[in-house]
Amino acid sequence: MRAVKGDTAGSVPETVRYSFAVFVAAAVLSLLNAVYQLSNGLSGALVLVGAGIEASLFLVLGSQMRIGKLWARMALMAFAWVFVALGVLFVVGLFTGPTGPIGGQELVAAIGYLAKIVLIVIGTVLMYRSESYGYFR
Repeated sequence: MRAVKGDTAGSVPETVRYSFAVFVAAAVLSLLNAVYQLSNGLSGALVLVGAGIEASLFLVLGSQMRIGKLWARMALMAFAWVFVALGVLFVVGLFTGPTGPIGGQELVAAIGYLAKIVLIVIGTVLMYRSESYGYFR
């Protein structure tokens, strides 16, 4: 049986700690963006449910990734890229939709999605850096 790694400064690579922090930031940004969309009438309650699921997955899988679970790193990457694809589809739909030019509220939502996409890419790259690789073996 493999020993569980602790989360002390010396045992967890910096890249893994930073990756976890970035995924936490992406989860918070996702929730904030969903609340913003809901409060401004841009989306229904379903977007808030989706953001809650996304944030939960990022936090649960991210915490397991942080303690060295290889399966969590792979699952986190898979779910992260699904949410990247959904975010890209949302932004593309926002700019090419039938409603005409987007307003300031839609632009703020699009910037929130784009920022989340950037955070997800950074978090994924960090957890797959060579410094992180040996931690998951």
